[in-house]
Amino acid sequence: MMTTTDGAAALEHLRTGVRAMLYEHMDEAKEHLEAAASPALLARHDPVAIDALAYLSSVRFGLADVEGGAAAAELALKLGPDRFAPNQKAGELAIRMGDPGRAAERFLAALRASEPGTQEAKAAEASLREARRRAAKSIRHEARAPRGLAGLGRLVPRRRARLAHGSVTAGPQLPG
Repeated sequence: MMTTTDGAAALEHLRTGVRAMLYEHMDEAKEHLEAAASPALLARHDPVAIDALAYLSSVRFGLADVEGGAAAAELALKLGPDRFAPNQKAGELAIRMGDPGRAAERFLAALRASEPGTQEAKAAEASLREARRRAAKSIRHEARAPRGLAGLGRLVPRRRARLAHGSVTAGPQLPG
C-alpha cells in the first residue's frame, strides 16, 4: 500500500525532474523522473508515476537512448491512455521519428485529456496544429489505385460479356 509520503515524494521528484528538463539538466532530470516512476508505483498505476514515465521518455531520447525513450513512452501510454502527459510525449516522440500522422492522433488525445484553457491544453493544441501542418506537407507512404482507373475494373467484365454474346466485335471484320 502506498503511503502519503510515497505519493508526496514521487510528486516532488516529478516536479524536480521536469524543472531539470526545462533547464536541460538531463542527467539530473533522469535521476528524479526514474525515482518518481518507480516500478512499485507504476504497478499500482499511480498517475504521478505514469506522468513521470512519460517525461522520462523525452529525457531518455534527449540522452540518445532512443529505444529506452520509445519503450518508456509506449509503457506510459499503455498505463495511462487517457492522460495528458503520456499522449503529449508520445506525440512529441512521433514527430521526432518522422510520423506526423501518428503525432496528430496523440496530440488530439492529449488535448482531449486536458482541461480547456490550461497550459496543457494550449500546448496540446499548438502541437496538434504543427503536426497537422507537417502531415499535410509530408509524403504519404501507402498504396492506392489511381483515381482515374478506379472504375476500369467494372467495365472490363461487361465488355467480355458483350464479346461473348456477339454484340461487340473483337476487331476488324474480314469480308466473308
